[in-house]
Amino acid sequence: MIRDIVIDAACLIDVRKGGLLVALRDRAYRLVIPAPVRISEVLDSSGEHWRYLDDRGMITLDLTPRE
Repeated sequence: MIRDIVIDAACLIDVRKGGLLVALRDRAYRLVIPAPVRISEVLDSSGEHWRYLDDRGMITLDLTPRE
């Protein structure tokens, strides 16, 4: 069973700075990032970083203003 884990900017920063991208390779969960968080973090992360996460099944979820 694959579980979804919603991540925030702090998590993304920790993953990137801690060099933990490799640890995301083999997992039984899927990362979900709200679009506003991804947009705010895109300036601090390389295209390679995003491709790596996307290739491993990360989902960018667009939120409504209420969410």
